[in-house]
Amino acid sequence: MAAYPPLSTEYPSHEEHLTTMKSSLRKLAASGTLNLGIMTGTVPSYEAFAASELASPSDASLLPQYATTLAARGRAETWPPKRGWVLVWVGADL
Repeated sequence: MAAYPPLSTEYPSHEEHLTTMKSSLRKLAASGTLNLGIMTGTVPSYEAFAASELASPSDASLLPQYATTLAARGRAETWPPKRGWVLVWVGADL
């Protein structure tokens, strides 16, 4: 994300992002929120999305729109993950 410094508040590092997301998902699940999911995006995919929106990839307000678009395209994984799903949650204490 070095190419887009304004996004560093949303994505300070991969590990911090995972920690924040896991905490948020646990809180939402505990509150009874249904249909939780996670998406894995890529920088090229995000850049293409920003271009399609005629916006700068540095615009953090695009991130939720990008996630929604990925979900609408069937790219969401149900959360909590099933045991054995190790792509993102390796070593997670679920």
